[in-house]
Amino acid sequence: MRNNPGGPLDQAIKVSNQFLTRADLIVYTRGRVENSDQDYHATADGEFTDIPLVVIVNRNSASASEIVAGAIQDHDRGLIVGETTFGKALVQSIYRVSHGAGLALTTARYYTPSGRMIQRPWDGTFDEYLTYSMREQSPRAHSPADRKYTTGGREVYSGGGIEPDNRIAGPIEGFDPSRLGRLLAARQEFASFAERFSAEGDRRIAGVSRGRRLVARGFAIDDALLEEFKEHVRGRGLTVDDAAFAADLDFIRAMMRYAIDEALFSVEEARAQPVRRRPADPTRRVALRRGCPAAR
Repeated sequence: MRNNPGGPLDQAIKVSNQFLTRADLIVYTRGRVENSDQDYHATADGEFTDIPLVVIVNRNSASASEIVAGAIQDHDRGLIVGETTFGKALVQSIYRVSHGAGLALTTARYYTPSGRMIQRPWDGTFDEYLTYSMREQSPRAHSPADRKYTTGGREVYSGGGIEPDNRIAGPIEGFDPSRLGRLLAARQEFASFAERFSAEGDRRIAGVSRGRRLVARGFAIDDALLEEFKEHVRGRGLTVDDAAFAADLDFIRAMMRYAIDEALFSVEEARAQPVRRRPADPTRRVALRRGCPAAR
């Protein structure tokens, strides 16, 4: 679940349930408004309760993916490998206001089965919280008050994200960039830069674009293109130190190529892949309509 930012709560519960047994607690919420205290349990024995399991996470695993990782770890169902996760686990309630708008107000927090609070505090500034994934990780000091225990009696700690059982620094596309490189990736600078290009021979767009450059497969990330990217980033309000840029040059080259390839040629490659269809199964369609367990 590296780089998995999360999703709907019910899907996190269903995924966790596949690896846990009936009635196992998956996650619970506690808050200060009516009906905010909820416990969520596995509703049946999962299909994969016996296979060995390793969950791979990194600093960009957040929210629902942290719920899954916490449930697996707290029930000693598998090992968590990677980096400490982001620490985002707040319940928001939507309150309607005037003119069809809504206010998303934090009303509760998520907790793992052992009682760990997943949400990481922002005691300093909110910017420090948001830029967590851009900083180098180091093992944090633990308070005895944050100590919790898994089903098997192992010590785990509350107070911000899911800490891995085995810590392995998470690279980005095979690189371990500095703070500048991580900042460029987190701000989607490579993807935004790729938007100024079009692929040679692409006939999907009939209109004539203005200000876009045509590139072909095998394009070169040369000095001119690197300088253009640097100016693009500076134009978006980011200060770029030349020395820091040079230190991350291999990473920047790789990410520029990845982003431009993804933006221009991924559709073409997808179309070239054969379409694989599951054989028709009338029994399964009937089961789906009736909500039968056999439909899973």
